[in-house]
Amino acid sequence: MNVQTISPDEATETLHEVYGTLKKNRGKVARLYEAQSLNPKTMQRSVDFNIELMFGPSPLKRYQKEMLAVVVSVFTDCNYSLAHHREALSYYWKADHRVTSLIEDYNTAEIGRANRALCAYAEALTKNFDAAKVKEVVHRMKELGMSDREVLDAATIISYTNFQVKMVKGLGVELEPDGGVGYWYD
Repeated sequence: MNVQTISPDEATETLHEVYGTLKKNRGKVARLYEAQSLNPKTMQRSVDFNIELMFGPSPLKRYQKEMLAVVVSVFTDCNYSLAHHREALSYYWKADHRVTSLIEDYNTAEIGRANRALCAYAEALTKNFDAAKVKEVVHRMKELGMSDREVLDAATIISYTNFQVKMVKGLGVELEPDGGVGYWYD
């Protein structure tokens, strides 16, 4: 880790409460959040936003949210993020081979046209930004019956996952010894 951290065992006051929220909602504390422990108020906002975004109401299904995060993780070459989101997507899909296929090439994965369009959106927003490509992908999403709210939620998840990847890489966050598994998803 590139910065000092305060472990859950050492936490007091606000930080102790934030760690408690994570343990209550996710079962344990990810190193990404420990890396933010020197600024508990900002960490609290990050935790709250993540829980709302990934678990809150949305026309996107829970697995689609994780699928988007997996695709962002692939295109940002972030093993930490990929391990965490792969585990979550495997939980929802109950088929590791499907997740592996998505990681290898979402264009050939058996995920359906709407999910493929979502993945193309994640790629378009994550790789070298091309406004024309983004517009084309959004047009395809809407042709497939996706609502503006679905586009908005997808853009938010994609953007937030990119933000988290920058935090992981910028702070030198390493994958947990358990490989990032064992979190609660319901």
